[in-house]
Amino acid sequence: MKIEVNETVINRTTHCDHDFLCLSNGWKQCGTVKALIADKLLYVQPDPGQQRTCSYRVLFGGGCYCTCPTRVEIYHQYEI
Repeated sequence: MKIEVNETVINRTTHCDHDFLCLSNGWKQCGTVKALIADKLLYVQPDPGQQRTCSYRVLFGGGCYCTCPTRVEIYHQYEI
């Protein structure tokens, strides 16, 4: 599936370490989204086989969170 995100959102994603891999064909999530918090933060259950370092990954209180604007928008549009 081709994933498309508004250019405005992409422009807010200023620290992408992976050259927007999430927008390419064959992209695999680094984990399962368990919750969307305040429409801008994803609580993620990491997949040990897909974990990677990322500027938008935040480990806090034993949980893993994603603050990436592009990734949050992908969740909003595609629920993945």
